[in-house]
Amino acid sequence: EIGSEDCPFDGQAEILLTGLRGAYDSVDGEKFISVHSGGRLEIHGKPKKSWTTLNATVVRGGGQRTIHLVDDVSSWEEGDKLVLASTDFDLNQAEVVTVVLCQKNECVVEGLIKFDHFGEIDSEVDMRGEVGLLTRNILIHGEMEENCYGAQLCHHFQFDTFGGHILAREGFASFKVEHAELTGLGQQGIVARYPLHWHMAGTITPGTSYVRSNSIHHNLQRCVTCHGSFGCVIQDNMAFESLGHCYFMEDGVERGTIMTGNLGLNTRKGFVIPSDADPATFWVTHPDSFITENAAGGSEGKGFWFLQASLPTGLSGKLQQSGEEHFFDKDQLFRTKIGNISGNKAHSSSFGFFFDSILLPDQGASSSSGKFSPKEDPTDPESSELSTSIADITCYKAKRTCVWMHLPRGYYSNLRIADFAEGMFVREISFVDSSIFVGESERNFGFPNRKVGMEFWHRSLPGSRTSIGFRNYVNPVLIENCAFVSFQDTTAQVSRALGVRAVSFRSVMTGASNISFINTPLAGRFLENKQPAREFVYRDYTGSISTFPDSYLVQNFSHLTSAKCAQFPEWGSVSVCPHKYVSFPTGKMANISLMRSDQPGAVYLPQENENKVFLSTDHTYVVSFLGEIPLKVRKERKFANLFIGGVDLGHNFIVGICVPLGSVISVAKHSKASSLDQVQNDLLGAAFFHDSSVGIVFISFKGTFERKYGDTDPCGLDGTACMNKKLMFESVGADLSADCAQRKDIFQNFQALQLDGAGALIRSTILP
Repeated sequence: EIGSEDCPFDGQAEILLTGLRGAYDSVDGEKFISVHSGGRLEIHGKPKKSWTTLNATVVRGGGQRTIHLVDDVSSWEEGDKLVLASTDFDLNQAEVVTVVLCQKNECVVEGLIKFDHFGEIDSEVDMRGEVGLLTRNILIHGEMEENCYGAQLCHHFQFDTFGGHILAREGFASFKVEHAELTGLGQQGIVARYPLHWHMAGTITPGTSYVRSNSIHHNLQRCVTCHGSFGCVIQDNMAFESLGHCYFMEDGVERGTIMTGNLGLNTRKGFVIPSDADPATFWVTHPDSFITENAAGGSEGKGFWFLQASLPTGLSGKLQQSGEEHFFDKDQLFRTKIGNISGNKAHSSSFGFFFDSILLPDQGASSSSGKFSPKEDPTDPESSELSTSIADITCYKAKRTCVWMHLPRGYYSNLRIADFAEGMFVREISFVDSSIFVGESERNFGFPNRKVGMEFWHRSLPGSRTSIGFRNYVNPVLIENCAFVSFQDTTAQVSRALGVRAVSFRSVMTGASNISFINTPLAGRFLENKQPAREFVYRDYTGSISTFPDSYLVQNFSHLTSAKCAQFPEWGSVSVCPHKYVSFPTGKMANISLMRSDQPGAVYLPQENENKVFLSTDHTYVVSFLGEIPLKVRKERKFANLFIGGVDLGHNFIVGICVPLGSVISVAKHSKASSLDQVQNDLLGAAFFHDSSVGIVFISFKGTFERKYGDTDPCGLDGTACMNKKLMFESVGADLSADCAQRKDIFQNFQALQLDGAGALIRSTILP
């Protein structure tokens, strides 16, 4: 014991852990402090503020200067060492200074400062750099050699990476470490050798253990590890310069972990497990965790990485496999609801927040996507689905993506995101509200890092020459009440507020509502530059993107547009149209083509990897097959399905299906009409007309689903906005080909007039 909670130690104490690697061996290895069953470790140093943030920018230069801070740091003393976090893309801009005097919210410090350290709220994004305390009155450190030696990873590191380590095992009476300095700890490449470590401690009795308010710096493997332990409390610590994941949940079983108020700076690559090559300052492997009010300020990989395992890994996995323990069922973590991951900040890394991937048995991370989808009862795969709310996330200066989320049914609010290659990417059904995305911060210029032409650009730039504020993947997304600030193309990079990574059948309701654009010209609002050009639709619910309410941004393909649309070449090959669109998943109907009745001779062929087409409800289409029609057989009856989603109340349209000539066909639950006019006048959406002369079956669709705002599922809440029409083949013509584009005169009887320009969308001449 050094001090106590009631009487912290205010003298000077030092613990030096000595020994060369391989000198001896024990159950706990070498060069350590360990706490076994019944044991106690109580370290209570002099209380000092662990870290705070700047309240004014620190400008580079030498000599003494006064720095202004958000919190009272009167506890910091002359001679204390402080680290100023990088506030740029480059984590190596973190710098150490020495305290001369601190009073209330100011410190006089000395030391050469090579880089500016930003200390302002810029464009409503809090970019005030962190300041961490490195020195404490209790010092625990490992004795280090001058150079790497022996069996260490000397081909990776020239310095000694065999430090000391501290661990607590199951049954300890107490394990409390606070207000201490820990450095030269961790043993790179050796499992279970970390600076501070709960090791297979099981369920921790509340009140018996914590790691809080420590200065953990220049360590050789991790910062704080919770391993096979439940209820670890990691609070208000400051970590700087570590190898491999820093704040670390090891086997994926560590439920109930609390990490709050911690700072992690300069997390570098390590080599003990595969994922250390892409290190995260906060490595979170169990959903039932409470990761709040933390800051990750500089990583060679990611700031926060959230992922889960199918089964326990590491030692916990071996115990479950042998039957000695049971932690969770296969895939149960993918269905376990999140405790709380709001209120965090990340900057100066490739990715700020990353919620994706699967924790593999070797504790690597899968290159494939994660499987997380929380349920009411995680032990029951059929249980009701849950949504997750995440708020108050700040991220800036991300070389790649600030916030990357593969989280179904995510509700995000009050995000503050700036200076990135990609601000936010969501892969699943998501709702983003009341957030700010800043293409280029107004004053946080950083240090020039890229030449444009022969000269360095006047500010630092992310890793890509294209910067996009928000993008989504194939699932429906609604972004609303958000502001996009300072998205303007320059000679250094293309900068746009919105874009789409990929689209699918489910994307038909994806869009934006009540978006504001500040210091962003019209060209900066959207980007569609995929090559080759691909089909997409993007709904502009309130007209805040295009000025046309309840319109769609669409690829400028003829089957999606008409004379009523307005072209927006500033965004690429994009038109804005007043039409409503539905979605036709082609699925196994590969190699289809599409014709529109008002465009004889024009044929749309989807790209090879596309599995859907979008249809305007103001037009009639004919779907053909490049080859034989794909028929299904059930109980010796042949049939084909026509499935269309997004068919809402007010959507009345006709789709034609090309069928083999000479076929005899009916449509389930539909009445047979004698002409196309009868189908067009059908009030129930339950009529079809088979024009046997050209081999086309025309089927009527009439939507009845009254969609409420915010329902982005193409099928609607009750599923009725998706309609399946079943074509029953009483007999099939001898020639199974069904490509109406190759048949003559098919438009002779039903060619429609093109829509005229009456009521067309007219672009304003005063748009920015």
